Amino acid sequence: MAAFQTTTTQATGDLSSYYAAPGSIDSTQEMYHVFVRFVRFGKGHRTPTEVLKMDSRTFQKFCRDAGLVDNVLNSTRIDLIFTKLTSRDPRTQKKSKNIDFDGFISSLQECAVVLNIPYLTVQNHITNSNVSPSLGGSKRATQLTSILNTNNIINSPFTVRRANQNDLDSVVSLRIAFALEQDASMNINSATVKQGVSAGLVESGSAGLLQPRYYVASVNENEIIGMIGIRPEWNDMAGNCTWNITSMYVERSYQDQNINYKMLKEGVMEDAVVLNVSTLSLNIPRNNERLINFFHRDMQFKIPSNNVNMIKQVSLGLPVMHKGNDRTSNIGTANKESSAREKGIQWS
Repeated sequence: MAAFQTTTTQATGDLSSYYAAPGSIDSTQEMYHVFVRFVRFGKGHRTPTEVLKMDSRTFQKFCRDAGLVDNVLNSTRIDLIFTKLTSRDPRTQKKSKNIDFDGFISSLQECAVVLNIPYLTVQNHITNSNVSPSLGGSKRATQLTSILNTNNIINSPFTVRRANQNDLDSVVSLRIAFALEQDASMNINSATVKQGVSAGLVESGSAGLLQPRYYVASVNENEIIGMIGIRPEWNDMAGNCTWNITSMYVERSYQDQNINYKMLKEGVMEDAVVLNVSTLSLNIPRNNERLINFFHRDMQFKIPSNNVNMIKQVSLGLPVMHKGNDRTSNIGTANKESSAREKGIQWS
Protein backbone atom coordinates (compact mmCIF):
# COMPACT_ATOMS: atom_id res chain seq x y z
CA MET A 1 0.00 0.00 0.00
CA ALA A 2 1.38 3.38 -0.95
CA ALA A 3 2.18 5.74 1.89
CA PHE A 4 1.44 9.45 1.69
CA GLN A 5 4.62 11.42 2.23
CA THR A 6 2.90 14.12 4.23
CA THR A 7 5.95 15.26 6.17
CA THR A 8 7.88 16.65 3.24
CA THR A 9 7.62 19.74 1.12
CA GLN A 10 8.61 19.52 -2.53
CA ALA A 11 10.34 22.51 -4.05
CA THR A 12 11.09 22.97 -7.72
CA GLY A 13 13.18 25.55 -9.49
CA ASP A 14 12.60 26.58 -13.10
CA LEU A 15 16.12 27.32 -14.29
CA SER A 16 14.92 29.90 -16.78
CA SER A 17 14.40 32.27 -13.86
CA TYR A 18 18.09 32.01 -12.95
CA TYR A 19 20.14 31.27 -16.03
CA ALA A 20 18.34 31.50 -19.34
CA ALA A 21 20.41 29.67 -21.91
CA PRO A 22 22.71 32.07 -23.78
CA GLY A 23 21.25 33.02 -27.12
CA SER A 24 17.86 31.50 -26.36
CA ILE A 25 14.84 33.19 -27.90
CA ASP A 26 13.32 34.16 -24.56
CA SER A 27 16.43 35.76 -23.09
CA THR A 28 17.28 37.56 -26.34
CA GLN A 29 13.76 38.97 -26.62
CA GLU A 30 13.80 40.14 -23.00
CA MET A 31 17.12 41.90 -23.49
CA TYR A 32 15.86 43.47 -26.72
CA HIS A 33 12.80 44.85 -24.91
CA VAL A 34 15.11 46.41 -22.31
CA PHE A 35 17.22 47.94 -25.11
CA VAL A 36 14.15 49.41 -26.81
CA ARG A 37 12.77 50.84 -23.55
CA PHE A 38 15.94 52.84 -22.96
CA VAL A 39 16.46 53.93 -26.58
CA ARG A 40 12.89 55.22 -26.85
CA PHE A 41 12.91 56.86 -23.42
CA GLY A 42 12.06 60.54 -23.88
CA LYS A 43 11.72 60.14 -27.66
CA GLY A 44 8.19 58.80 -27.93
CA HIS A 45 7.07 55.45 -29.31
CA ARG A 46 6.79 56.43 -32.98
CA THR A 47 10.48 55.95 -33.68
CA PRO A 48 10.80 53.06 -36.19
CA THR A 49 12.28 50.01 -34.49
CA GLU A 50 14.74 49.33 -37.30
CA VAL A 51 16.56 52.64 -36.77
CA LEU A 52 16.81 52.43 -32.99
CA LYS A 53 20.35 53.11 -31.78
CA MET A 54 21.75 53.79 -28.32
CA ASP A 55 24.11 56.68 -27.66
CA SER A 56 26.76 56.93 -24.94
CA ARG A 57 24.59 59.00 -22.58
CA THR A 58 21.76 56.45 -22.74
CA PHE A 59 24.15 53.55 -22.19
CA GLN A 60 25.55 55.32 -19.12
CA LYS A 61 21.99 55.78 -17.81
CA PHE A 62 21.19 52.14 -18.50
CA CYS A 63 24.24 50.94 -16.53
CA ARG A 64 23.24 53.13 -13.57
CA ASP A 65 19.58 52.06 -13.62
CA ALA A 66 20.58 48.40 -14.00
CA GLY A 67 22.82 48.56 -10.91
CA LEU A 68 25.98 47.73 -12.86
CA VAL A 69 28.03 50.78 -11.85
CA ASP A 70 30.46 50.35 -8.97
CA ASN A 71 34.01 51.38 -8.04
CA VAL A 72 35.48 49.18 -10.77
CA LEU A 73 32.93 49.67 -13.54
CA ASN A 74 32.74 53.45 -13.24
CA SER A 75 31.54 56.01 -15.79
CA THR A 76 35.01 56.38 -17.36
CA ARG A 77 35.35 52.62 -17.90
CA ILE A 78 31.82 52.47 -19.34
CA ASP A 79 32.67 55.24 -21.82
CA LEU A 80 35.79 53.35 -22.93
CA ILE A 81 33.77 50.18 -23.47
CA PHE A 82 31.13 52.04 -25.43
CA THR A 83 33.72 53.73 -27.65
CA LYS A 84 35.45 50.42 -28.28
CA LEU A 85 32.22 48.82 -29.50
CA THR A 86 31.03 51.58 -31.82
CA SER A 87 31.50 50.68 -35.48
CA ARG A 88 32.98 52.71 -38.32
CA ASP A 89 30.98 53.99 -41.25
CA PRO A 90 32.24 51.90 -44.21
CA ARG A 91 32.05 54.95 -46.49
CA THR A 92 33.58 57.70 -44.36
CA GLN A 93 35.54 55.47 -41.93
CA LYS A 94 34.31 57.71 -39.12
CA LYS A 95 33.39 56.20 -35.78
CA SER A 96 29.66 56.07 -35.13
CA LYS A 97 28.35 57.68 -31.94
CA ASN A 98 25.71 55.00 -31.48
CA ILE A 99 25.41 51.24 -31.06
CA ASP A 100 22.70 48.86 -32.23
CA PHE A 101 21.32 45.92 -30.25
CA ASP A 102 24.27 43.66 -31.12
CA GLY A 103 26.64 46.37 -29.93
CA PHE A 104 24.58 46.72 -26.76
CA ILE A 105 24.99 43.01 -25.95
CA SER A 106 28.71 43.14 -26.79
CA SER A 107 29.11 46.14 -24.47
CA LEU A 108 27.44 44.24 -21.63
CA GLN A 109 29.74 41.30 -22.23
CA GLU A 110 32.69 43.70 -21.87
CA CYS A 111 31.15 45.04 -18.66
CA ALA A 112 30.95 41.48 -17.33
CA VAL A 113 34.66 41.02 -18.04
CA VAL A 114 35.49 44.20 -16.10
CA LEU A 115 33.30 43.05 -13.19
CA ASN A 116 34.96 39.61 -13.35
CA ILE A 117 31.64 37.76 -13.37
CA PRO A 118 29.90 35.62 -16.05
CA TYR A 119 27.87 37.52 -18.65
CA LEU A 120 24.98 35.17 -17.87
CA THR A 121 24.89 36.59 -14.34
CA VAL A 122 24.71 40.15 -15.69
CA GLN A 123 22.01 39.23 -18.20
CA ASN A 124 19.78 37.55 -15.67
CA HIS A 125 20.23 40.31 -13.12
CA ILE A 126 18.90 42.71 -15.79
CA THR A 127 15.94 40.55 -16.84
CA ASN A 128 15.01 39.45 -13.31
CA SER A 129 15.14 43.08 -12.09
CA ASN A 130 12.89 44.19 -14.98
CA VAL A 131 15.20 47.14 -15.58
CA SER A 132 13.47 50.27 -16.92
CA PRO A 133 14.50 53.93 -17.30
CA SER A 134 14.15 55.75 -13.99
CA LEU A 135 13.62 59.39 -13.16
CA GLY A 136 16.12 60.56 -10.58
CA GLY A 137 17.18 56.99 -9.82
CA SER A 138 13.91 56.24 -8.05
CA LYS A 139 13.46 52.76 -9.59
CA ARG A 140 17.04 51.63 -10.04
CA ALA A 141 17.89 47.98 -9.63
CA THR A 142 19.96 46.89 -6.64
CA GLN A 143 23.68 47.12 -7.32
CA LEU A 144 24.73 43.77 -8.77
CA THR A 145 28.15 43.54 -7.13
CA SER A 146 26.67 44.27 -3.70
CA ILE A 147 24.27 41.34 -4.18
CA LEU A 148 27.11 39.05 -5.20
CA ASN A 149 29.34 40.22 -2.35
CA THR A 150 26.52 39.59 0.11
CA ASN A 151 26.36 36.01 -1.09
CA ASN A 152 30.15 35.56 -1.09
CA ILE A 153 30.31 35.13 -4.88
CA ILE A 154 33.01 37.76 -5.50
CA ASN A 155 36.41 37.37 -3.83
CA SER A 156 35.26 34.11 -2.28
CA PRO A 157 37.99 31.75 -1.01
CA PHE A 158 35.83 28.79 -2.06
CA THR A 159 35.80 27.12 -5.46
CA VAL A 160 33.07 24.90 -6.91
CA ARG A 161 33.40 22.09 -9.45
CA ARG A 162 31.95 18.73 -10.42
CA ALA A 163 33.32 15.92 -8.27
CA ASN A 164 35.46 13.12 -9.72
CA GLN A 165 36.85 9.76 -8.59
CA ASN A 166 39.68 11.44 -6.66
CA ASP A 167 37.04 12.98 -4.37
CA LEU A 168 35.43 9.66 -3.40
CA ASP A 169 36.47 9.52 0.26
CA SER A 170 35.61 13.18 0.88
CA VAL A 171 32.18 12.94 -0.75
CA VAL A 172 31.36 9.71 1.13
CA SER A 173 32.29 11.37 4.42
CA LEU A 174 30.08 14.40 3.68
CA ARG A 175 27.22 12.19 2.45
CA ILE A 176 27.27 10.20 5.67
CA ALA A 177 27.43 13.41 7.72
CA PHE A 178 24.33 14.63 5.87
CA ALA A 179 22.45 11.39 6.59
CA LEU A 180 23.34 11.53 10.30
CA GLU A 181 22.23 15.14 10.43
CA GLN A 182 18.79 13.98 9.28
CA ASP A 183 18.69 11.00 11.67
CA ALA A 184 21.48 10.65 14.25
CA SER A 185 20.40 7.08 15.11
CA MET A 186 20.78 5.81 11.55
CA ASN A 187 22.93 2.68 11.20
CA ILE A 188 25.09 3.32 8.14
CA ASN A 189 27.16 0.83 6.16
CA SER A 190 30.01 3.01 4.86
CA ALA A 191 31.06 0.39 2.26
CA THR A 192 27.58 0.50 0.75
CA VAL A 193 27.59 4.30 0.71
CA LYS A 194 31.01 4.27 -0.96
CA GLN A 195 29.70 1.95 -3.67
CA GLY A 196 26.68 4.19 -4.22
CA VAL A 197 28.64 7.45 -4.33
CA SER A 198 31.25 6.07 -6.72
CA ALA A 199 28.53 5.65 -9.39
CA GLY A 200 28.04 9.43 -9.36
CA LEU A 201 31.72 10.23 -9.82
CA VAL A 202 32.06 8.77 -13.32
CA GLU A 203 32.22 11.83 -15.55
CA SER A 204 31.40 10.00 -18.79
CA GLY A 205 29.33 7.08 -17.60
CA SER A 206 27.17 4.77 -19.70
CA ALA A 207 24.01 6.42 -18.32
CA GLY A 208 24.71 9.60 -20.30
CA LEU A 209 22.40 12.43 -19.28
CA LEU A 210 20.91 10.20 -16.56
CA GLN A 211 24.29 9.70 -14.86
CA PRO A 212 24.15 10.70 -11.17
CA ARG A 213 26.62 13.43 -10.24
CA TYR A 214 28.04 15.38 -7.32
CA TYR A 215 29.34 18.91 -6.99
CA VAL A 216 31.86 19.91 -4.35
CA ALA A 217 33.09 23.12 -2.78
CA SER A 218 36.70 23.35 -1.69
CA VAL A 219 38.87 25.79 0.17
CA ASN A 220 42.52 26.34 -0.81
CA GLU A 221 41.66 24.34 -3.96
CA ASN A 222 42.16 20.93 -2.31
CA GLU A 223 40.24 20.68 0.97
CA ILE A 224 36.65 19.64 0.16
CA ILE A 225 34.20 21.12 2.63
CA GLY A 226 30.81 20.82 0.90
CA MET A 227 28.89 18.68 -1.58
CA ILE A 228 25.60 18.43 -3.46
CA GLY A 229 24.23 15.17 -4.86
CA ILE A 230 22.15 15.12 -8.07
CA ARG A 231 19.92 12.34 -9.41
CA PRO A 232 18.69 13.04 -12.98
CA GLU A 233 15.22 11.96 -14.05
CA TRP A 234 14.09 11.82 -17.67
CA ASN A 235 11.09 13.95 -18.69
CA ASP A 236 9.74 12.35 -21.86
CA MET A 237 7.15 15.09 -22.44
CA ALA A 238 9.78 17.83 -22.45
CA GLY A 239 12.56 15.80 -24.02
CA ASN A 240 15.03 16.74 -21.30
CA CYS A 241 15.94 15.99 -17.69
CA THR A 242 14.84 17.13 -14.27
CA TRP A 243 17.62 17.14 -11.68
CA ASN A 244 16.60 15.97 -8.21
CA ILE A 245 18.79 17.29 -5.40
CA THR A 246 19.23 14.27 -3.12
CA SER A 247 21.73 15.64 -0.60
CA MET A 248 23.49 18.85 0.34
CA TYR A 249 25.96 19.30 3.16
CA VAL A 250 28.68 21.71 4.28
CA GLU A 251 31.10 20.99 7.12
CA ARG A 252 29.96 22.63 10.34
CA SER A 253 32.95 24.96 10.63
CA TYR A 254 32.10 26.41 7.20
CA GLN A 255 28.33 26.67 7.53
CA ASP A 256 26.60 30.07 7.41
CA GLN A 257 29.06 31.28 4.72
CA ASN A 258 26.61 30.86 1.81
CA ILE A 259 28.53 27.91 0.39
CA ASN A 260 25.26 26.12 -0.46
CA TYR A 261 24.26 29.16 -2.53
CA LYS A 262 27.61 29.12 -4.33
CA MET A 263 27.48 25.38 -5.07
CA LEU A 264 23.98 25.69 -6.50
CA LYS A 265 24.69 28.79 -8.60
CA GLU A 266 28.19 28.10 -9.88
CA GLY A 267 28.04 24.32 -10.05
CA VAL A 268 24.59 22.85 -10.44
CA MET A 269 22.81 25.63 -12.32
CA GLU A 270 25.58 26.54 -14.74
CA ASP A 271 25.97 22.89 -15.81
CA ALA A 272 22.20 22.41 -15.94
CA VAL A 273 21.91 25.21 -18.49
CA VAL A 274 24.62 23.70 -20.70
CA LEU A 275 22.91 20.28 -20.56
CA ASN A 276 19.43 21.76 -21.21
CA VAL A 277 18.04 20.66 -17.85
CA SER A 278 14.65 22.29 -17.36
CA THR A 279 13.99 21.96 -13.63
CA LEU A 280 15.61 21.34 -10.26
CA SER A 281 13.58 19.50 -7.65
CA LEU A 282 13.99 18.37 -4.04
CA ASN A 283 12.03 17.18 -1.02
CA ILE A 284 12.45 18.98 2.31
CA PRO A 285 11.02 17.94 5.70
CA ARG A 286 8.18 20.32 6.52
CA ASN A 287 9.66 21.16 9.90
CA ASN A 288 12.94 22.39 8.37
CA GLU A 289 11.90 26.03 8.02
CA ARG A 290 15.46 27.26 7.55
CA LEU A 291 16.01 25.07 4.49
CA ILE A 292 12.56 25.80 3.07
CA ASN A 293 13.23 29.54 3.39
CA PHE A 294 16.63 29.16 1.73
CA PHE A 295 15.26 27.45 -1.37
CA HIS A 296 11.94 29.28 -1.56
CA ARG A 297 13.05 32.82 -0.67
CA ASP A 298 16.76 32.97 -1.51
CA MET A 299 16.88 30.57 -4.48
CA GLN A 300 13.33 31.33 -5.71
CA PHE A 301 12.18 27.71 -5.84
CA LYS A 302 8.43 27.22 -6.12
CA ILE A 303 6.40 25.00 -3.78
CA PRO A 304 3.75 23.16 -5.83
CA SER A 305 0.35 23.27 -4.17
CA ASN A 306 -1.21 20.46 -6.19
CA ASN A 307 1.36 17.68 -5.74
CA VAL A 308 1.41 14.86 -3.17
CA ASN A 309 4.57 12.78 -2.93
CA MET A 310 3.82 9.06 -2.57
CA ILE A 311 6.28 6.23 -1.96
CA LYS A 312 6.01 2.43 -1.76
CA GLN A 313 8.71 0.10 -0.53
CA VAL A 314 9.10 -2.76 -3.02
CA SER A 315 12.37 -4.31 -1.78
CA LEU A 316 14.98 -3.94 0.91
CA GLY A 317 16.98 -1.70 -1.41
CA LEU A 318 20.04 -3.93 -1.42
CA PRO A 319 22.95 -2.65 -3.50
CA VAL A 320 23.62 -4.16 -6.91
CA MET A 321 26.15 -6.96 -6.50
CA HIS A 322 28.90 -7.37 -9.06
CA LYS A 323 30.62 -10.62 -9.93
CA GLY A 324 33.56 -11.19 -7.63
CA ASN A 325 32.32 -8.62 -5.12
CA ASP A 326 31.91 -10.04 -1.63
CA ARG A 327 30.54 -6.88 -0.05
CA THR A 328 27.09 -7.28 1.50
CA SER A 329 24.52 -4.85 2.78
CA ASN A 330 23.34 -4.69 6.35
CA ILE A 331 19.65 -5.64 6.10
CA GLY A 332 18.92 -3.79 9.29
CA THR A 333 20.44 -0.68 7.73
CA ALA A 334 18.28 -1.07 4.63
CA ASN A 335 15.14 -1.35 6.75
CA LYS A 336 16.16 1.64 8.85
CA GLU A 337 16.84 3.79 5.79
CA SER A 338 13.53 2.75 4.18
CA SER A 339 11.69 3.72 7.36
CA ALA A 340 13.48 7.05 7.41
CA ARG A 341 12.50 7.74 3.81
CA GLU A 342 8.82 7.00 4.55
CA LYS A 343 8.94 9.49 7.42
CA GLY A 344 10.32 12.12 5.09
CA ILE A 345 13.55 12.35 7.07
CA GLN A 346 15.88 11.59 4.21
CA TRP A 347 15.71 13.51 0.95
CA SER A 348 14.78 11.33 -1.94
